[in-house]
Amino acid sequence: MTPRSRPIFFAPAVSLFEECVWRPAVDVLRCPQGWLIKAELPGVRVDQVRVALRGNSVVLSGVRRDTYHEEGESYYKMEISYCRFERRIELPCPVEDAEVRLSTDNGLLFLRLVSGTPERLP
Repeated sequence: MTPRSRPIFFAPAVSLFEECVWRPAVDVLRCPQGWLIKAELPGVRVDQVRVALRGNSVVLSGVRRDTYHEEGESYYKMEISYCRFERRIELPCPVEDAEVRLSTDNGLLFLRLVSGTPERLP
């Protein structure tokens, strides 16, 4: 065994015991009424999502769980992450006073941050 291959085989298995934290992909759009954040969260219901607003930050978090099981099943391959998720998004302006509206459609979460007055976009 070469010194280059040794770390691969003898590296500690820490990753097997660390908590999984999934970072869903997001699109962030500026809208006349505020902000729209679209997050890829298939298998997650609106009531499973927490939203925290602090200054210019938006934090989406929750847990995606495997809810489908059959009697006598065993995994052959597992690629879908069923674990805690968290995504922090920094915006260019404060949003902590915005109204939060959540909805889902086809595996996407729509998070609308509505400000009090409509704004003109450049």
